[in-house]
Amino acid sequence: MAELAVNGGKKSNQKGFPVWPQYDDAERKALQDVLDSRVWWRTPGTRTLAFEQAFAKFHGAKHGIAVTNGTAALEVTVSALGIGAGDEVILPDYTFVATASAVLYAGALPVPVDVSPDTWCLDPKLAEAAITPRTKAIVAVHMGGHPADLDALGDLAKRKGIALVHRVERQAHRLTRYGWHLQFSGQQADDCWRGWHRYYQ
Repeated sequence: MAELAVNGGKKSNQKGFPVWPQYDDAERKALQDVLDSRVWWRTPGTRTLAFEQAFAKFHGAKHGIAVTNGTAALEVTVSALGIGAGDEVILPDYTFVATASAVLYAGALPVPVDVSPDTWCLDPKLAEAAITPRTKAIVAVHMGGHPADLDALGDLAKRKGIALVHRVERQAHRLTRYGWHLQFSGQQADDCWRGWHRYYQ
């Protein structure tokens, strides 16, 4: 075995890592336009609203709300679902801490359930076994390019009359036909593409 780089061996990455954040003239112009407008806040501005409408349309949603981060997106979702004290929310045991903390913030109990070793996403059979009369929602987290089994989780949620929330972790495609709530982010270094609350009615 070759000597590890930490012990003086050859580094596996000889080129270094890309600079961050990455942007080009389009982002530079968009930022300059906002700065020049002197309308930097969401309320009087038009950019956030235009983005919300375009993004919702792209995903076939009636509504879209841009929020500051994934924690806020989860808190908005939990609140919109009316989840509170005494309720339980099933979530994968492999996820960012905000998945559980948003549930705790509402006074409800997060119920961690193991993930499938093939996808690192919530195991639908184990999720079903964890459902109690207090369960109000299932949170599916799509991890590392692997979508959770939304067919099975969607059927389960429908059968049990509970909500299905899903967080998109490093996904680049649409997941539009599943669930009531979907969250995306444009933060390229995040473990979860977060901050987007998508609501189906």
